[in-house]
Amino acid sequence: MSNNDVVKADTIQHLQDPELQQLADTISSIVNKTKQGIAASVNTAIVEAYWNIGKHIVEFEQQGEVRAKYGTNLLRNLAKVLGATLGKGFSRPNLQQMRKFYLTYPICQTVSSKLSWSQNQGTGLLAHFA
Repeated sequence: MSNNDVVKADTIQHLQDPELQQLADTISSIVNKTKQGIAASVNTAIVEAYWNIGKHIVEFEQQGEVRAKYGTNLLRNLAKVLGATLGKGFSRPNLQQMRKFYLTYPICQTVSSKLSWSQNQGTGLLAHFA
């Protein structure tokens, strides 16, 4: 009998102890809830970052004007700079999505309520920006 077999047999024996199993279930529940909370916090932070990036892009484009000037290639040039300094995730299409995200939800509180709803539905807003 190998050490692995002994560990398996010992684990099976412990699983038959209802009090030990209840403790293990409680600890598993704590760990799983913590993981969910961490994921939700990270998702919220990323969504807020994308919203703020979109806001800064729009404000830079418009420079106090009602509408942005066309033909500046801002997103293409910005994507090159950010790609070189931050790596993947800041391509022109992604920056366009972040810009659109801010324009769609110009008030950050709206984003938070939509994020909470989407997480409860099992889909995150991040899927739209990945």
